[in-house]
Amino acid sequence: MSTILVGGKICTPDKVFNPEALVIDNKSITLIQNKSEFKVPKDANVLDTSGCWILPGCNPNLFLVKPNALEESTLTGSKVESTEDALNAASSILQTGVKHVIITQGRKGALLSNQAGTWIAVAPSITKRNDIDAGDEFMTGIIYGLSCNLSWPEILR
Repeated sequence: MSTILVGGKICTPDKVFNPEALVIDNKSITLIQNKSEFKVPKDANVLDTSGCWILPGCNPNLFLVKPNALEESTLTGSKVESTEDALNAASSILQTGVKHVIITQGRKGALLSNQAGTWIAVAPSITKRNDIDAGDEFMTGIIYGLSCNLSWPEILR
């Protein structure tokens, strides 16, 4: 299985990489510099991307997809402006066979939906300084929670 990370920078002591995608599997790490040459593997675990990569990546083998409210419109063609909109969008995405959908909505929090149910995470009240990489940090928390075998409500707390 592969894990796909899209966006952000990767820093080494010698160089800063800003790939369009990073594919990690049991054997290697591949930096993707040109998305036109890349297809989302059918065995991907987690997909956190935007634009033209979301839809092809949604398939019955995918464990989790995490679009934000804006990215979600690429999948369903409708805007997410409320919790009800997010629920409708998540239901549509689940129909592709993806096992879990999390739609992040900035200050409004996040909605997670799967076959077992739907959970809503309320965002804490903060003073916003910069939202760059906020989705990546959110995803880090999700993956950490899963690696600790926490339940979805515990992870979203």
